[in-house]
Amino acid sequence: MFASILQLTGAIVLGYFIAFRTKVKSRQAARMIVPVKGKRNMGYLDRYTETYAYRIGFSFIIVGYLVQIANFNVQYLQDMDVFCKLVTAILSTIILTYLSALVAGWFGRRLFEKEGVYDPNEDVREGEFMIELDDD
Repeated sequence: MFASILQLTGAIVLGYFIAFRTKVKSRQAARMIVPVKGKRNMGYLDRYTETYAYRIGFSFIIVGYLVQIANFNVQYLQDMDVFCKLVTAILSTIILTYLSALVAGWFGRRLFEKEGVYDPNEDVREGEFMIELDDD
């Protein structure tokens, strides 16, 4: 049961950012992020957060499979009746999913803040283009 909780949590975390996307967020996710000289692009924050959510989700799934392969079970969970197992599984999944979203958001914000503003003299890559806005 412990493995199933981890696998279910991983699947929910992976699907959360896709399943609950609004129409506007879906369009924004499909857009190309174009850096603007001297500005921060908020699109990067969403991408960083999603990246960490996917990493966390895959980690839960992998650990869940490893726990299942190792045949690791918590005896306390196995001795419960079906209703208690169901309630425990649902609550554990909700709590782990919520914590995963918080951790992904924290890592995304941290990476976004660390990035700073775009400087074409430092950050330029081959094939990249940017927009330079006049302040006039």
